[in-house]
Amino acid sequence: MLRLLDRILGVVIKKPTAGWALRRNLMVHGLSEPLEFFRMAPAYSLKGLEGQVECPTLICAAEGDDLSSRAHVLFDQLTCKKTFIEFTAIDGAHEHCESGARTQFHQVAFDWLDLILTPTAAI
Repeated sequence: MLRLLDRILGVVIKKPTAGWALRRNLMVHGLSEPLEFFRMAPAYSLKGLEGQVECPTLICAAEGDDLSSRAHVLFDQLTCKKTFIEFTAIDGAHEHCESGARTQFHQVAFDWLDLILTPTAAI
């Protein structure tokens, strides 16, 4: 079974677009084999640790993004100073990474950072 999975991942990783996330994950973690990543990835979870986050946290979700569809669950479990922002289709920011409105995302994120890092700043 692992041999089959290894072969499938070997095909995926060579695809320019479909393999991008897998190649990025290997690079970020200094790994050379896709199966190594899937073995260590579960250790990178906040599940059960949400209450230990102490820094101000910005949680974003995009209306049509499956990957951020559960962002509100993390938000609800945080006990720190937190802000939740949902980007919408009306603004063109409803896809993964707000790809239709990156400028809007940057404006929102940097405005939030201004408030956090310089609480007296007027926006």
